[in-house]
Amino acid sequence: MKIKITCNGSKYLPIGKLKNFQGNLKELRADELEKLKRSILKYGFSFPVFVWQSWIMDGHQRIFAVKELLKEGHTIGDIPVVEIEADLLEFKDDLELPEINLDRFIDGYLGDGEGDNGGENETIEEAYQILVECDGEEQQLELLTRFEAEGVKCRALIS
Repeated sequence: MKIKITCNGSKYLPIGKLKNFQGNLKELRADELEKLKRSILKYGFSFPVFVWQSWIMDGHQRIFAVKELLKEGHTIGDIPVVEIEADLLEFKDDLELPEINLDRFIDGYLGDGEGDNGGENETIEEAYQILVECDGEEQQLELLTRFEAEGVKCRALIS
């Protein structure tokens, strides 16, 4: 069965090009995985994945579920993605992201010897993107104002 794609993105990428940003940040119980797989089969792939280059920032569990469905013989076209744009390293010391190792992005290289890239360093372009989850609108506006004052191209998202 071909999985329907029922949303749009700013662009589309083959599922094999999408990489986990830093391991599996969340665990997905077997019952939750089955529920998510059933939902995707019933309603289609309904929300785009947020990516920084080809690194998944939001959508890990949906991509994991789709990969499981592919193993079961289902098919899917290219995945709708929304690209996140930000200069991640410029604000490295100001952001509190304990579960993300930003040091592996220094000097234009990705890879820490573990994970999806097989341990090989991958050169990246001079464009960085990040999704920052704020505590509220006030913090979001404060960060937007600060980023824009620094000349960073950014946009607000509300979920």
